Amino acid sequence: MAFNIENNRWSTEPDQFAVRITIPDLNGFFQRLPNLPKGRTLIIEPGTRALVIDEGYVAGELRGGSYTLESFIERLQFWQNRQVTVILTREEDIPLEMQAENVPCVDSVCFDIKYRWTIQIQEAIRFLDNLMGARNEVSISELSELLAPIANQAVQSTVGRLNYDAIKSADFLNLLSDGMRSHLETRLTRYGLALTDLQSATAHSDADGLQVRRGEQWLRSREVQLQQAATAVENEELRAKLDDIQSKVSIRQQLRDEVNSDHLNKYQSKEDFAKALLEIDKQQVLRKEERDELIEAYEARKEDREQLREHLLATIDILREQELEELRVETDYAVRQKSLQKELELSALTNSMEAQQWRHELQKEVEQAEHRRQQKLESVKASWQRIREVQQQKRDVSWESLLHEQKMEGVRAELQVAKAERERRVALIQAELQSRLAAEKLEMQKRQQEWELEHKQKRSENQLDRMQKLQEMNAQFAERQQRMQLEMENLRADSASKRELERI
Repeated sequence: MAFNIENNRWSTEPDQFAVRITIPDLNGFFQRLPNLPKGRTLIIEPGTRALVIDEGYVAGELRGGSYTLESFIERLQFWQNRQVTVILTREEDIPLEMQAENVPCVDSVCFDIKYRWTIQIQEAIRFLDNLMGARNEVSISELSELLAPIANQAVQSTVGRLNYDAIKSADFLNLLSDGMRSHLETRLTRYGLALTDLQSATAHSDADGLQVRRGEQWLRSREVQLQQAATAVENEELRAKLDDIQSKVSIRQQLRDEVNSDHLNKYQSKEDFAKALLEIDKQQVLRKEERDELIEAYEARKEDREQLREHLLATIDILREQELEELRVETDYAVRQKSLQKELELSALTNSMEAQQWRHELQKEVEQAEHRRQQKLESVKASWQRIREVQQQKRDVSWESLLHEQKMEGVRAELQVAKAERERRVALIQAELQSRLAAEKLEMQKRQQEWELEHKQKRSENQLDRMQKLQEMNAQFAERQQRMQLEMENLRADSASKRELERI
């Protein structure tokens, strides 16, 4: 974004989102403008929006048009200082195109999500303090880089609550929009921004070509995708988990081949089967618990060889599915931590009391995310233990249907956790907003009194004109306060989150 004093124009460049202009002396600034037939005039190009900040308060907003010094000042609420700060941005919503790669859904199928969303400055002071910081300008590419970890985490969180069919449905754009709004509203409000629209979203998966979504090919496809997702996160703990899983791939394939072959008929006791397991897994890559599970499965169905074969294959697949779930928990946690670290970086731009409180909340969320991770891993372990018990008892119910029920329970629990986290953030923003509104009200009252005193001393000024200006300024201030209160009410309402809960 650029402003050109020589040509007495303020305009925006295509790749810029916002620029800060500091004018030490507004009178002097206009005096330096070319003296045109209509006087010294500043032209704000159509489509450009100028937010005027006076000592930490929004003094006024100017749209495209021509302004003399007098008409410029008339747009400001009780302006009293020679110096002003102006934030230039564009009037239209700014589109950001992003891609979240290898995002797992509730079925552990991974998608590449390309999406285009639009954004706008909603509250200039918050934008200045909490996002722009000491920068004199923020380009669209810089803004996209700053917000990408936070936006992609919102996509990851939303897609993680949807199944494959929902993502491939015509309603996916609305589902993603609701999830992103619920996740991003409090975060963007903190930075003085608003998500205005999710314009488009496409989801592609390597599993799209599979006609049957079950069996070995389906499981193997999801394993490969989730491993790719974990690799992309670049986290040491995740890498160790991934190495452990990948070391078992060939062993498990050999086990499947052994169970599917006639060799299975040679084993007459669980000791024979245990010996065969160790022969295949010479390096003991499989955990002892896994080998014990397979030996128990053999012992439970050894009398009927066909049932035994099916039961052993199902047990192998259940162990693989459990590892997939654990890997997904670890991947989600790593992505969440990456998003929180970016927010912590942004919170360091200012050291105000509000920023310190926000950092404290973020640190709490970091700790809670670790606690939640441990809870989810324990829950995954318990869930799969229940599934294995059902398998052992030969109940007339598929382990896939049990798995689906348990995943839906997990989704509901995640929504409740997200709701509680959001409520805490809303409370912080509300406290900050109320403090700012009270301070602004006192400042405006002070400025109003000074303005009235100054203009009463100007005998030449018409009393009606003075009252009209005063009413206009008060109306502008009241409108701004009402808009901020409405923004807060919308945050508390959280209609997008309610729609998600209703759908689940």
